[in-house]
Amino acid sequence: MPESIKYAGSVSVPGGPSLGFTETLSLQSFTKISKEVPQSDKTTFDTKGSEIALLFVRASNYGDLNYTVDAEVAGSKTPLAVPLVIAGAGAIDRISKKGLESLTFYNGLTVPVKVEIFIGRT
Repeated sequence: MPESIKYAGSVSVPGGPSLGFTETLSLQSFTKISKEVPQSDKTTFDTKGSEIALLFVRASNYGDLNYTVDAEVAGSKTPLAVPLVIAGAGAIDRISKKGLESLTFYNGLTVPVKVEIFIGRT
């Protein structure tokens, strides 16, 4: 049974412009995954499944947290400096040609980091 999922975002400059949005997606399913990435270690999230229409990633600390997509080589780490939101049909293709099979997070901090992932599927 399809699920209606709302997501929103905004940006604003004090004394300047602001933009915001609220969207609703019709999804077949969703998954929420939460794991702790140990200090100075890595953790892989299995994200295999049907086509992803919404990906949301947030962490308890963004200091020295990096990720790779689909078991890419370690040299291609991407910093996760703020929450990540990717939405829309085909949007995941921008970061993964395989349909996003996995995300691996590398914690370079001296404390564990909690990573939460929300995936909406069509």
